[in-house]
Amino acid sequence: MKKIILSIAVILATTTLSNAQNSASIKPIMEEGLEFVKEIEKKYDGKAIITKAEFDFALNDNYTILDLSSTLTYVFAGLGDSNIEDISLIVYKNENGTWVKVTQDSEYKKSAVVSYTPPSTGEYAVDIVVNKYKKSDEIGHVALFVLATK
Repeated sequence: MKKIILSIAVILATTTLSNAQNSASIKPIMEEGLEFVKEIEKKYDGKAIITKAEFDFALNDNYTILDLSSTLTYVFAGLGDSNIEDISLIVYKNENGTWVKVTQDSEYKKSAVVSYTPPSTGEYAVDIVVNKYKKSDEIGHVALFVLATK
């Protein structure tokens, strides 16, 4: 009996690990994200420094809250994996407890880049909105990179 239970546990563990490399795996978006951010760094001629990188399951909205300085220009770069066809990137500022949209990228593609110089230091939020998945199962991952430049 113990051998049967152990065999079933091994089969379940093997199945779970093999599924880790399919649409539920975060590895592909991490690899693609590395190439994506290299292109952005190249565009800014090495004068942009990555201050934050996040990888997560794609939800309808993917918010990240940040404290930004008015002395820097920020580049927000969002990327969807191969299961995502279109994203939008929206930046909000917290003004007395109300989130006010300050800029956005809404091109139709699976990546978005927004450059923004805050007029004042404060609390901001970046939202990656998944507008369209390639498949109907709505599974995917997104990445957010925040770069700072003077």
